[in-house]
Amino acid sequence: MKPEEKMWKTRIRPILKAVRGLDFDRIETRMSSTGVPDIAITTPDGHGWIEMKVAGDLYGPLLHLPSFTPQQFNWIKTRGAKTGHVWVVAWRPRQDMLYVFNHVGIYSEQDCKTGKWHYYGNGNLPLARGDAKDTAYWIPKIQELTG
Repeated sequence: MKPEEKMWKTRIRPILKAVRGLDFDRIETRMSSTGVPDIAITTPDGHGWIEMKVAGDLYGPLLHLPSFTPQQFNWIKTRGAKTGHVWVVAWRPRQDMLYVFNHVGIYSEQDCKTGKWHYYGNGNLPLARGDAKDTAYWIPKIQELTG
């Protein structure tokens, strides 16, 4: 199973299914080439998007997201600035940690081209981070972020 598929099936989907009042759909279309995120979510309060990324094996305050495209960067920045309901969820498989960023946490297209995100310093802190298997932690976090 490919890493992003494993992230979806074993980490993201179980968490989203456990959140009451949250509907979601995984988007698998040719539209992905235009930067449309992987998951559409709907809550009683509105609609949003989640882009899933599998982080490479760098440690410390750096996430290596080599598959981030300029189209995704532009989509997330533009839509996020208008609605605020766009998140990037990065998974570090080796540590089994999830990191959640909003559109403000994405600094520049150059960061996306290099695939390296420094998530400490310059205020680029994740909105949430924690053990990917800890559903008890993630349910209230997701409710807080989407509410």
